[in-house]
Parts: sequence; structure tokens; C-alpha cells
Amino acid sequence: GEMELARQFARKGIAVASIGHRLSSATWKDPKLVTENKHPDHVKDLAAAVDWLVRNAGKYGYDVDNMFIGGFSSGAHLSSLLCLDPSYLREHDLEPTIFNGVIPVAGAYDIAHYHEAFINSDRRELASLHVEAVFGNSKEGWLNASPISYVQNHVVPMLLISESNTFNYTSRFESKMKYKPAFEVYHYADLDHAGLWKDISFAEESDCRSLIIDFIHRHTNEPSIFD
Repeated sequence: GEMELARQFARKGIAVASIGHRLSSATWKDPKLVTENKHPDHVKDLAAAVDWLVRNAGKYGYDVDNMFIGGFSSGAHLSSLLCLDPSYLREHDLEPTIFNGVIPVAGAYDIAHYHEAFINSDRRELASLHVEAVFGNSKEGWLNASPISYVQNHVVPMLLISESNTFNYTSRFESKMKYKPAFEVYHYADLDHAGLWKDISFAEESDCRSLIIDFIHRHTNEPSIFD
């Protein structure tokens, strides 16, 4: 899936680096998926990968002056957190303005609200097995891990996208971001979480993929509106 998505963008002249990171326990999927990794391990790995990409741009031939970051689902959370909480990039002497734009797709951006949503659902056990396995059980920790906590730091143009399963999470984030400059949001109500991923990655023609490509083109080789 990720490689096919990368190929879709490469066909339009956009290089894609698919970044991996440490994973937390996911015993709700498989009892064997047990690790000690929790936030902020994931976002620290992402910051380290960005540092590597910046340092190796000349070697591999991509344009470090036109870098974008984004992600789907957990990747949406991580990419927006990296751009809104500058502390992780600053560990590598970088700033969020290294990016021309950020594209979070189908994520959850308020961890306390995400936890509460499971508590009030018919899958209550995921509040512990999923959310707490990744972010711990401290409300202060959830606050620190939430992109919504850092909207005052918005300096990177953002294209925020949701589908039917993450509409409520995205709308909550949107309500905090909607008066910020260089902020756009689109909701694909006719697609669910898996459906949007398949559309972006595999569809011959994808409105969402075209939207992302247009956003990239509009913010390429342009001075930041925040300068």
C-alpha cells in the first residue's frame, strides 16, 4: 500500500520517503505484539528520519527546499505533532519551517478525546489496549502528545483531510485551527478509513490524491506567508 502510494506521487514528479518508526504494543490485534515503546518514541523516530533526509538530499537528488510531510491515520497524528510541537525537530537543530506544508489525513489529534471515544463505545477495551498502550494513562501525557495542544505554534501551511470514521476527530482539530492562516480542510464523508486509503493509493483517478498534489504544487517554491 505505501509503495503504491509512493509510485502514484512519483508519476507526478513528487518523490516520497516512506518513514518507519518504533511500534507500541497492539495486543488487541495479536497477543504477541508486545513492546516497551510508547510516546514519544514514535515522533522522535520521525524527527530523526527528517534529519537524515535533510542531510542526504544531495546524495539522492531530491529538493530539500521543497519538503512536505504528511501521513495517514497514526501518520497524520505524528506529522501534525512534529510541525506543531517544535521540540522534536529542535533536538536535531531543525525547525518546522523546514517543511513547505503538512498533510495530515484521517487521524486523531486530541488523545484525551480519542481515549474517551473508546470508553463510550462498544469497544471500551481499546481505551486501554490501544490508546494507553501507545500514550500511557496520564492525562498530562495525553495533553503533551496531542497536536491540538499546540495550535498556537502553527507556522506550516496545513491541508487537513478526514473520512467518515475520523470526521469527529478531525472536526475537533479543525475547530481549533479554522481561524489560522494557510489552513485548509476537506472531509470525504462517502469513504471510510480503509476506503480513503485505497482511494489515495490505488485508484486510477483520485480526487483526494489530486487535492494533495495541488496543495504541494501551490506551496512549492513559494515564500512562506508567515515570513
